[in-house]
Amino acid sequence: MKALGVIVLAAGKGKRMRSELAKVLHPICGLPMGLYPLMSLKPLKPQKVVVVVGHQADRVKAAFGTVEGISFVHQKEQLGTGDAVAHGMRKLKGFRGDVLVLSGDVPLITTGTLKALIKLHRREKAVVSLLSTLMDNPSGYGRLIRDGSGRV
Repeated sequence: MKALGVIVLAAGKGKRMRSELAKVLHPICGLPMGLYPLMSLKPLKPQKVVVVVGHQADRVKAAFGTVEGISFVHQKEQLGTGDAVAHGMRKLKGFRGDVLVLSGDVPLITTGTLKALIKLHRREKAVVSLLSTLMDNPSGYGRLIRDGSGRV
């Protein structure tokens, strides 16, 4: 089976939350939001997990530092998702396998959903796979433009 590497995006400020606290540090049921996606990864047994930190990096590292097998890379300036992924990829230099990019602000993501995404990606021999959702009211979120067949 192909190796799995993961880049977790946890550098953002969370401006829309109107809080000084980094988005991934907001508590949900007593734990920082960003710990939930990290916990969902454990059963997948990824070979490498890189957490991209930026805003309040030291606090994020302290909160996530108890998670076994992760490493951190610092995105000094938050220049967007693509830049954050590029920082993570530099930390994965030489890694051979699939790379899952996971937002740190998805506390409800399940191991089952991630397994299904990876399984489909590998079965289809896809270059890129994308997980999205349909919402009745998507205001405040980004958009994907799809054709009549549902393709992005």
